[in-house]
Amino acid sequence: MKSVSVSATVTNSASSAATTAAWQAVAASERGVLEEIARRVEEEEWIARARTGDIEAFGLVYDRYEASVFRHAYRMMENVEEADDIRQETFIRACQSLAKFRGDCRIRTYLFSICGNICRDRLRQKKRHAEHGYGLTTPEGATNLVLNSSHDFDDPFHSMERAADAAQVQTALRRLAPDDREILLLRYVEGMNMDDIAAAIGCTRISAPVRAFRARQRFKNIFLSLLKEEGE
Repeated sequence: MKSVSVSATVTNSASSAATTAAWQAVAASERGVLEEIARRVEEEEWIARARTGDIEAFGLVYDRYEASVFRHAYRMMENVEEADDIRQETFIRACQSLAKFRGDCRIRTYLFSICGNICRDRLRQKKRHAEHGYGLTTPEGATNLVLNSSHDFDDPFHSMERAADAAQVQTALRRLAPDDREILLLRYVEGMNMDDIAAAIGCTRISAPVRAFRARQRFKNIFLSLLKEEGE
């Protein structure tokens, strides 16, 4: 009888631990949702104040997202000075166009939309003036910026990132068209959902996942060809 009692105690203890872990996971999830709601309400208040000319309120938006905008610009352009210039231009344009911001997407998505448009315009200009190159020289000490992400997805894109040398990933991204590069960065580095991506790049919600899939396939083909070249 004693052994049965011990066994039951162990079983009950394990069950209790599992239940506690489950409740903690639920609590963390709920807390995350509530924090996200609070952030959105806070940002809506900032935008409302900024529209009345409150520069300090827009400064709060800048403080929250300027690093993210800079990182996205850098990943697109791979030039620190140009990324910094694009960051400044992004926020200037955003501030000037607040009246056009309807609030049907997050301000973060709106900023990334502006940033992406500027990057694509500059990359097209560079393509037309090939003698100036693409501005893709990676500064010393910044080789891992493109991989610096807190988001992790069970996807071949990230599997390759984890397994590959940063230089190979950057080379594959570099060889992609700007539109393909942008959608992959938004999805797998910034962690945007398809609704936000559609708003950021100016396409429909239906076409966004199709474009992401095609971009991922192109990246995969380029990356695998790089591995093949290296192995030869």
